[in-house]
Amino acid sequence: MNHQNLVHVHVGKCAGSTLNTCLHEAGVSFVELHGHGADKQLEAILDLGVSEINYIITIRDPISRFISAFWYDKHRALTGQGPAITRLEERLWTMVFTHFPHPSALAEGLESAQEGTRVLAAKAMSPQYRSHMGLGLSAYITPALIQRLPKDKAFLIRQEMAAVDIRMVFSAMGLRKPDNVPRINNFQSLHSREFGAVADARTLSETAQSALRSWLREEFHVFGLLLKAFGNQSKLEKLAE
Repeated sequence: MNHQNLVHVHVGKCAGSTLNTCLHEAGVSFVELHGHGADKQLEAILDLGVSEINYIITIRDPISRFISAFWYDKHRALTGQGPAITRLEERLWTMVFTHFPHPSALAEGLESAQEGTRVLAAKAMSPQYRSHMGLGLSAYITPALIQRLPKDKAFLIRQEMAAVDIRMVFSAMGLRKPDNVPRINNFQSLHSREFGAVADARTLSETAQSALRSWLREEFHVFGLLLKAFGNQSKLEKLAE
């Protein structure tokens, strides 16, 4: 395998940074697609028709990813870390995290009876404002792109099983398996503790969970399609032998 023919579709809050560390330590060159426009970049690469390219896609349960992204975005907004933002964006995020102090509040806001609350919650979930909350799986890869990915050269890294999946994927691609997979930066718990909260999907109200299942339905759809197309772990284990 030509190690330079590797594309990492780095969906935020899905162990992508951990994967990057493992690839760098293995001396592997790769193209990372992360943030706005990743779907268009992936489409352009597929249009090249290069059969030797391998693809690794990081994924995570959409609700778990939302919770982690909420605390990460709140940390960045209130500490000034992350990419530069406009004054308008700064005002928006101040309003968002003042009005919605925890993930359940924001999720409930998506179906609030108050129009202003619904609009503010929707903005927080919009990819337009460059938040990790707004850039979920469906912002990186569409059902049409999934159909175009080569069945034998696309691999998934599940955040929930990152250490296991990274070792198996490395072995399946002919790479030396990392001796130690770095501990995943669990911003979901790290940054929630920073704000004195508990980060767990079980802490979401029933209303919040229902709202998220509705709002993130395309995320769940893409998540399911990817698992169906490339989530055959028994096949991966055989390749890794």
